[in-house]
Amino acid sequence: SKFTGITCASAISPALKDYMPISKMAPVTDQVVIGTSGTLIKWITNKKLATRDIKILVFDEADHMLAEENFMSDSKRIMRDIQSSAGDCQLLLFSATFNEKVKDFITKVIKKGNQIFVKKEDLTLDKVKQYKVRVPDEIAKIEVIRDKIFEFGQKVGQVIIFVRTKISTKNLHNALTKEDYVCSSIQGSLDHAEREKVIQEFKDGYTKVLISTDLLARGFDQSQRSIWS
Repeated sequence: SKFTGITCASAISPALKDYMPISKMAPVTDQVVIGTSGTLIKWITNKKLATRDIKILVFDEADHMLAEENFMSDSKRIMRDIQSSAGDCQLLLFSATFNEKVKDFITKVIKKGNQIFVKKEDLTLDKVKQYKVRVPDEIAKIEVIRDKIFEFGQKVGQVIIFVRTKISTKNLHNALTKEDYVCSSIQGSLDHAEREKVIQEFKDGYTKVLISTDLLARGFDQSQRSIWS
């Protein structure tokens, strides 16, 4: 928006220090609104975001927005509210993957939609080596990370470890901290400011190990990292 003159609003939950009751918010008049589904619903419900003039509705990472139960219910409500008041609203869905559940949902919602596919490139780079290590349980997994991955990773750069759940993030962080490793972790319960702080500290090299859910799985680039786990 800096060079185009287009005004934008960010619809995300504010940090506690910046909290303001929705009732005291001024109506949103920006041309583009970008945000999380939960906050958008609050704005629409409290009549801070009028839907009658919305011409384009975009879902990025649509496979998550339309496949996971919490996101799906929010997404369907937003679509319903906008379509009932705005009428002719263009719907755009972007994603690297679409499973059958999402495809079925899309065909029901978008009757005459156009599909645009980008050529799938080879996802494995020639210079990236991949290894699979089978472990019997979570304890053994931590031992492999400590004795094998860190032994190499600490010498050559930084390490990013992806886990499936927020609980796994917390448990692994605690286990490695007890082993005297300086770690940082990031997952969905952190607010935006906290996430940015963790990412920046890792980029600046203050921590060598970053543990994350798939929150960082897309669109994150860190040239110094040597190992993804």
